[in-house]
Amino acid sequence: MEEHGLPPRGREFTVEALVTITTKVSVPVPVSARSEEVAEDEVDGEVLARALGRRIGGFRRHGLDLREYTVTEVQA
Repeated sequence: MEEHGLPPRGREFTVEALVTITTKVSVPVPVSARSEEVAEDEVDGEVLARALGRRIGGFRRHGLDLREYTVTEVQA
């Protein structure tokens, strides 16, 4: 089309994107430890995935995958 001076035809595209969402989630069960640092180390991705799944009605059910997290607060 462009060779003949005409605008190219529009077409439909399927687009996928990798999205990072940040939210705060509380671990539902108290963590028993000797210090805040040890308590933080006890929290892993599986625990957080379950907690987030409860909050949104299923984690893997929605095709979500937890790869990175940061513990922001530990309280005694």
